[in-house]
Amino acid sequence: VANPDGGMFAVIMNSRYGWYSPGFPGGGMSDRLDQQFFDAVFNENKVNLGMAVADMRDEYAGTARGNAYYRWCVYENNVLGPSETASYDAAVSDLNANHTDTYTGGNVTVTVTSGGSPVNGALVCLYKSDEVHETATTNGSGVASFSDLPVSTDGDIMITATAQNYRPYEGTMYCPNSEVKVAQFTADQREEGVLLSWTVEDDGELVGLHLVRDEERLTDNLLSGNSRFLDRAPAGDHAYYLEMVTTEGETLTYGPLNIRVEETAAQSLALSDAYPNPSSGLINIQVDLAERTDCELAVYDLSGRRVATVHNGELAAGRHVLSWDGADSPSGVYIAHLRADGEILTRRLALVR
Repeated sequence: VANPDGGMFAVIMNSRYGWYSPGFPGGGMSDRLDQQFFDAVFNENKVNLGMAVADMRDEYAGTARGNAYYRWCVYENNVLGPSETASYDAAVSDLNANHTDTYTGGNVTVTVTSGGSPVNGALVCLYKSDEVHETATTNGSGVASFSDLPVSTDGDIMITATAQNYRPYEGTMYCPNSEVKVAQFTADQREEGVLLSWTVEDDGELVGLHLVRDEERLTDNLLSGNSRFLDRAPAGDHAYYLEMVTTEGETLTYGPLNIRVEETAAQSLALSDAYPNPSSGLINIQVDLAERTDCELAVYDLSGRRVATVHNGELAAGRHVLSWDGADSPSGVYIAHLRADGEILTRRLALVR
């Protein structure tokens, strides 16, 4: 309690002196009460401190009526702190939480995991002095959701996550003093890719935004605050972010928006639309194969000159995203040329600077 670097949150202890028997370990009144407390925790699954203490007192209530020493010990064994605090009854693990670093309005999700697996039933708290004190419990996917937060000033919102047999998580989410607010940001997996939609509310402070998947910026040019984008993301877990640029030159990041893209089997050979297209450099080209086969993807200019060989070799069945870096090529129109299974497919590409 006197430790300047921290102290107890809740504890079961003698609030006065107890009665023990040095010559008969385990036989004193306080010894027996302690034994009943631990029996309640470990054998009866009464992990909340208040419930375990109540069980301990109930066990010796009859004895305490006729024995002043037991009655004293029953009265002076107390919980100091919140009685609903859960005690540890197994090996302790660390909690991790995934959440946006910057709050710019709208809903907030906090995903709590441990060792890469979701944690169900964790208590998540958002707190900002005099403004925010919200709690939610994680679902089976480890997600706790919060609606619009009543924030009126800039500063940090503290985020904590707690669960039995886990060390607590502590983090922050910055709330800037800005009129730029994300009202909606969603991801919908479709056959052709992930359709991202967003709506940003502002009073003329937003210049535009970039879309980011994991650590890759998907857009060369700024997008509007109310738009959609089709991302042909590869299979796997992905996190999307909005990087919003304000008139003050500030960049506000909103996210992550997490989604798992499932592997889809291609029904036939396909060369889908490239993205971004037009581009100032890197262009991603999606190839769908119905079966494992040799294929060649090359880029030609309009004179028929081969500019680059993007891929030449065998690829497994499924969806593949191949990239051409046109940074060293002049602006203009190019042709993506796919040869596979005795077929030839083409797509127009555009470089603009």
